[in-house]
Amino acid sequence: GVKYCTFFVFSTENWSRHEQEVQDIMRIVKDAANKFRTVAQRENVAVRILGEMDKLPLNLQQELNQFETLSQENPSITVSLAINYGGRKDIIDATKKIALAVAEGRIDPDHVSEKLFESYLTTSGIPDPDFVIRTGGEQRMSNFLLWNAAYAELYFSPELWPDFDQKCLERALDEFSLRDRRYGKRKGVNSPHDKTPLKKSFTSS
Repeated sequence: GVKYCTFFVFSTENWSRHEQEVQDIMRIVKDAANKFRTVAQRENVAVRILGEMDKLPLNLQQELNQFETLSQENPSITVSLAINYGGRKDIIDATKKIALAVAEGRIDPDHVSEKLFESYLTTSGIPDPDFVIRTGGEQRMSNFLLWNAAYAELYFSPELWPDFDQKCLERALDEFSLRDRRYGKRKGVNSPHDKTPLKKSFTSS
């Protein structure tokens, strides 16, 4: 079954929205986190926060930090919340850290690999997504998991996120089951990844 799921809650670009709308979103996030806390504990869900927390309202920072700490040992599924997150910024920040480590002699530039680079991303330790679901009729990535989703299957749903229910999810998963995942190989050439059951579902609203 699905072991990792990431929700795009608030992007680094969303700060450009009207101030009142941003405040309303932050309030909704805090309320949702409070409600989800009980469910997460009951269902053994580990919560992980991706993004720059220090720019969020202090009370929301405290809520999310506590939520993440209390749930980190839960074994059932890891749910990541991307809040004040941007894929490009994540890549730039990782590059800066690696460049500094190279300049200080802690890393040999010849040893810089995809695996090492991934360890410097905020998503370090989270497997690359198999499936990205984009709701609301939009057909773009919107700066979401740009490095990680290189080989993810993409699914675009016309439903708005609040209307994306279990039936919508089942339709999306049915579509995923029909995809031929070749990872660069020609169609019909067997790959160890072919017919791999869905293990990670990344959903963007």
